[in-house]
Amino acid sequence: MAEDWDRVAQIYSTMSLLRDTTPGKAVVTVGDLVRLVRGGGIRLSSDQTQYLFSEPNLLQIYRQLKASASIADMPLVAAASSNDLAERPFEGGILQIFKQSDEVALVFVRVDEPAQWTAATLQLESRKRGIFNLRFRQSPDGDGEMQEFIDLTTENGRTMYEALIDPLTSGTFLKSDI
Repeated sequence: MAEDWDRVAQIYSTMSLLRDTTPGKAVVTVGDLVRLVRGGGIRLSSDQTQYLFSEPNLLQIYRQLKASASIADMPLVAAASSNDLAERPFEGGILQIFKQSDEVALVFVRVDEPAQWTAATLQLESRKRGIFNLRFRQSPDGDGEMQEFIDLTTENGRTMYEALIDPLTSGTFLKSDI
């Protein structure tokens, strides 16, 4: 019988929490952040990204998780740049974007010290487009090169491509094997 009262209390707590949540408000949980940093196929919408950046405690947790898995950061490009980018330098390497057709784009990465890299996920942060991951399926080869294709026929692929060429998008290369 005690279990029944525990279950009632749990249901009541859940209902109260749902009732107190503002309808339409983007919510991000710590579990979402863990899945995001670990490359769990989750993407944050632009509303969820705005919510994350407006919540100092949640943002601190996100930054700590990201720092623990970080290989290299790809910074914003100088504010004076208003053109779409085909190259994104980062400490220890360069990322190049080649739109091969209306259906596919190639993301090519060359790193200076490939031995320090494992398979990586590039986590892109765009206040306009959200936070999402591009997972490279292979570690850099002996020449420090790795590549991945983006399917531009999907909304997610187009959004990712637009974020990659946007100077106001930053990114972090994360270890995929954490």
